[in-house]
Order: sequence, then C-alpha cells, then structure tokens
Amino acid sequence: MLPSDRKAWSRRLAVIEIAITLVAAVAIPILLYHLRALDPPIVVGIILLLFAILPSRVHALSEHPDKPEAPRPYASRPAHR
Repeated sequence: MLPSDRKAWSRRLAVIEIAITLVAAVAIPILLYHLRALDPPIVVGIILLLFAILPSRVHALSEHPDKPEAPRPYASRPAHR
C-alpha cells in the first residue's frame, strides 16, 4: 500500500492504472505476435509485470478512503475502560 492510497483520488487512479495495464498486457503480445517476435521469455515477463502491478492497485480499490479509521486506544489506557 502506498501512502497516497488514502487520498480521495486514489480509487480513480487505481482503476485507470488497472485498465491501462490490462490493455497493454493484451496489446503488446498481439503486436509482438504480428512482428514474429513473441518468445516465451517475453510472455513470462508480461505475466510477472501483471503480478507486480495489479495486486497493489486492487488493494487500493479495496481500501475505503472515505471511511475514517477507527480510533486506536492508547497503550497506557487499561483495557477494561
């Protein structure tokens, strides 16, 4: 999770990043296939990039920046109060 994931614009940015990543992950192999340059290492590299980019952006979508966090109790406060 990035520090900016709690901002109001982070959800929209995450959706845009996911969309661009998925479009690129489909378009690049098609382009390379037509250029006859698509090799297994390139396919593995594209899959690894998807694994690196998508989970952090999906996590940013699952966070709710509009909801305030619940206050955390102080460490010195007794638990029964």
